[in-house]
Amino acid sequence: MVTPQDASAAKSSERGDRLLWGALTFMLFTWSSAFPAIRIGLSGFSPTHLALFRFLVASGALILYALAVRMPLPEMRDVPKLAGLGCLAITLYHIPLNLGEMTISAGAASLLMSTAPVCTALLAAAILGNPFSRGGWIGLGVSFLGAGLIALSEGGLGGFSVGALWVLLSVVSESLAFVLQGGMLKKYGPLKTGTYLMWTGTAFMLPFGGGLFDAIAKAPWEATAVTIYLGLFPAALAYLCWSLVLVRLKPAHATATFYAIGPLALLISWLWIGERPLPLAIGGGALALLGVWIVERSRRT
Repeated sequence: MVTPQDASAAKSSERGDRLLWGALTFMLFTWSSAFPAIRIGLSGFSPTHLALFRFLVASGALILYALAVRMPLPEMRDVPKLAGLGCLAITLYHIPLNLGEMTISAGAASLLMSTAPVCTALLAAAILGNPFSRGGWIGLGVSFLGAGLIALSEGGLGGFSVGALWVLLSVVSESLAFVLQGGMLKKYGPLKTGTYLMWTGTAFMLPFGGGLFDAIAKAPWEATAVTIYLGLFPAALAYLCWSLVLVRLKPAHATATFYAIGPLALLISWLWIGERPLPLAIGGGALALLGVWIVERSRRT
């Protein structure tokens, strides 16, 4: 016999599942759409102005959220570490990514970013002493072979693309932030930590703000609109969704969904801005994702 309490619990669980999948779908779609959106934003802004404008919007939105929920500020002793992590996770991730997308396609950039879990595992082994098995080394080699093919596909007859090197710098910076932020995540949780990192990362971009208001005044409306979109959706709101996902899913299961970002970004780039992926880039992306899968499987084993 089903009691009223059981029925209420079942409805609550069903609502929670719908919220989880809604947040996960929104997060994956907006993060995937960020790659072609950056290409559009670069039509009106420099890489540094685009990054600063985007994260001024995102930081402002999160300030309003923090005031609404009365989010406390971090402890002063944690501010230097949060500032360093913000520089890695926001400043040194997004400015090189924008520089890379000046010369390589959005789809190729998204496929290169898919190697981040492999880089994270390697840095965790080097810095934290986490074990790195034989399977991990095989996955590392496969993944970076794929990254090399993507870079070659974007470089054309000239060889290896310099833009790909900028994106790989973003990969290293993001991965290093993942490895080093464990203590802050345990202390403050994903939402507060992400908010603090976004604020500090934006602060590091302020020296690039000279001429930003003139650039906004002169930029095409499409570039301005898409930059506001980048700040509100793939940045601010997606971080809120990510925190909801981590409440209901284990981190290993949640991050497994990142496999979808590269292929989804390829599709969105094709439909939105007409970028058709090159066969060599697709092959390299498949190898990169295979390498990530091998590394993750070896770690779990």
